[in-house]
Amino acid sequence: MNSNMNNIFAGLFSSMGIPFPTGPIYKKQIWFANGFGLSIVSGQGTYGGDEGLFEAALLHKSTKAVIYAEDFDDVRQNLDFEDVIKLKAEVSAYPVDKAIGGMSGPYIPAVKIDLLEVKEEQNG
Repeated sequence: MNSNMNNIFAGLFSSMGIPFPTGPIYKKQIWFANGFGLSIVSGQGTYGGDEGLFEAALLHKSTKAVIYAEDFDDVRQNLDFEDVIKLKAEVSAYPVDKAIGGMSGPYIPAVKIDLLEVKEEQNG
C-alpha cells in the first residue's frame, strides 16, 4: 500500500476512534453500548494479516471472550478497512437481546446470560 493510501486509511480509522496499525501486529478490542464488541487483529499468523488485512471476532460483555451468533458463527477473515468499518456498524446495531452462544450453540438472548452471571455472583 502506498503512503498516500496509508494516510487516507489512518485518517479514516482516526475519525472513528480506531488507531491505525503501524507495527507488524495490530490488536484492538472495540466495545459498543449494546454490550457487544469486536476483537480486531492483523499480523503474521492471522487470516489475511500477511497482506495487511484483518480478522475480527465477536465479543460480549457477559463473557469477555469470543462468542458466536447465528449470523456471526466464525471469525470474519481477510477484512480490508471498509469491511472493518461496515462490521463495526453492523455489530453496534445488534439489539441488546440478540441470541448468542458458544461455537456449537445453543444461542440464547444475551440479556439472559447477564442475568445468569448476576445469579452466580449472588450464590457464589
